[in-house]
This record gives sequence, structure tokens and C-alpha cells, in this order.
Amino acid sequence: MADDKVKRFRVHVIKEICNTEKDYLQKLQFVVKEILERSRLKEKHELEKSFTEEIIQTLFCNIEEIVELHTQLCADLEPLPHSYDAKIASCFVKHGEQFQVYKKYGENNEHAQKLLRDLEQQPFFKAFFVGVMLLGGKGDESVATYLFKPIQRVCKYPLLFRELAKYTPKSHPDYRSTQEALTVMRDACSVINEAKRRVEKLEAIEDWQGGVEGWEGSKVVD
Repeated sequence: MADDKVKRFRVHVIKEICNTEKDYLQKLQFVVKEILERSRLKEKHELEKSFTEEIIQTLFCNIEEIVELHTQLCADLEPLPHSYDAKIASCFVKHGEQFQVYKKYGENNEHAQKLLRDLEQQPFFKAFFVGVMLLGGKGDESVATYLFKPIQRVCKYPLLFRELAKYTPKSHPDYRSTQEALTVMRDACSVINEAKRRVEKLEAIEDWQGGVEGWEGSKVVD
């Protein structure tokens, strides 16, 4: 039977996971409602110098799929009591396969950040990005920060579930799911890291090819 210290720390970790998950979903929803949807409006009404579908796809990738995942996850977490017996890991295991959506987002994020930096050099886009953050009450943060939050979040999951596992004894009804959730989250994080390494390798090859004087062959990365 778990002692009071173990119980107390497990409850603390459960609260941390649930509270930060809710906060994360709110940030994702802000990106979609205040930035992505406003970008689409600009695409429709200001065609000459505004967003194209290619720009929107590069910046936001599949973030709407990520929002859908975490909307479902938060709905499952909401009724759980913040108690020692709560089966929180089971909720994450239930949606384990859906975390593969982060692979596409991770592969794209470097491109999104680079494009965003380029766009912010143009007055029209700079004014738009500053404006949406101010209107959303997020004037002290940047669009770049918000687009990077999914990467930060998925890489934080292994740390959170490692802590949860420390305070989930084998006798606990959520023990097996906690171990499985830890594996799922480590895999999701490794997918992000592998995607980042792959992008960096391709960019390095492209840089090398671009520096070869008189190169007339096909692109190495094609």
C-alpha cells in the first residue's frame, strides 16, 4: 500500500498534467481561431498582397488535427478526480496512436519558423502578426512562440509521465497504463527529434549543393 508521501506526490503530478493540458489546449485554440482563421480571411479578401494557401499550409501545417486530438483528450480528463486513484494515464493511452500527428508538424516546423521570419520582414505581414497577438491579449508573446508550443509540449510529456510513474506503484490500477503512456510519449518525442534531425540533414545537403560551383545536376534531395 502506498504511503502518504507517494499519494501526495502522485496527486500533485496528476494536477500538473491536467492543468497544463487544459492551458495547452487553450493556446492551440488561440492559434487556430485568432491567427489561422484570420489568415484565411486575409487570403479571401486581400488577394494581392496577402496570404496564399501555400503560406497558410506551411505556417500552420496540421495544427487543426492536433487541436482535435487535445480537445478529445481534455474531454476525457475533465471528469477525472484529482485524486490518488485517478486513472489519468489510461486517457493518454486511449489516444496513443493519434499522437502520430506530431510527426508531420515536427517535420514542418523548421520551415514554418523560417517562413515566418521572412514574412515578418514585410510591413504588411509584420503588422498582421503583431495585430492578432494584441487583439488576442497576447501582446507580450510572438506568433513564433505559439507555433513552437506543440513541439515543446510533446517533448515535455516524457518528463511528466516519468514523474507519474515514480509515484504509481505496481499495485495501482493505473500502473500498466502509466508504463504504456510513458512509452507512447517517449515515442512521440523521438518522432519529433528524428523529424528535426532529418530536416537539418536535408538543409545541410541543400546548402552544400548550392555551394558547389557550376552544379547542373538534379537536386540531391529530390
